[in-house]
Amino acid sequence: SYSIHINNCEIYDFKDVNGGCIFKTYKNSFADSLKVTNSILRDSYRGIALNDEKDAKGLYSAEYIIFENTVFKDIEQWALDFLRGGNDESTLGGNLSINHCVFDNVNSKENQAMIRQTGLVTISIQNSIFCNTLAKMPVKLVGAYNTISYCNIYDAGKVSVSGGAKIGEGMLYSNPKFQKNTLYKLSPDSPLIGKANDGGNIGLNN
Repeated sequence: SYSIHINNCEIYDFKDVNGGCIFKTYKNSFADSLKVTNSILRDSYRGIALNDEKDAKGLYSAEYIIFENTVFKDIEQWALDFLRGGNDESTLGGNLSINHCVFDNVNSKENQAMIRQTGLVTISIQNSIFCNTLAKMPVKLVGAYNTISYCNIYDAGKVSVSGGAKIGEGMLYSNPKFQKNTLYKLSPDSPLIGKANDGGNIGLNN
């Protein structure tokens, strides 16, 4: 078991690698936590791959996945792909937390999602922006412990929910109005200002 914390980093230019990912786990590896904060992940083919446990044994690659105040930008496929094959009740299934992030131009395939996941038990997505993609949906939520709230979705399809998953309060579907030549700083007339559930802005804390 291991843990990774990526903080205040800019990671980019894995775009020309066939099947290349910014970070990839392999079968029979396991992270207690994978945390990315205050960082930019951009201009790559794929984002974070936690999808190598393909056997139907309930195994998975990371217990806690945390993205905070981080940008995923210009990624040809998904920002995250998590796979937990099977339904072994002895394994709890992984936890994903996304807060104050921006997903911009992630996934260029119409039948895909910006965040792909199979078998994540607990998902909490809040105060984040999903924009500018050809993907069918930002994320597919399945199960009673999957929620999204206080997020902005603009030109990014629709969130898919099933199995008791919830689209909560504070959802917006407006142009976020970023200031030009800034790192996703909101314009003074942005509809996202002050609309986060912590009293701040939806999007980055900048």
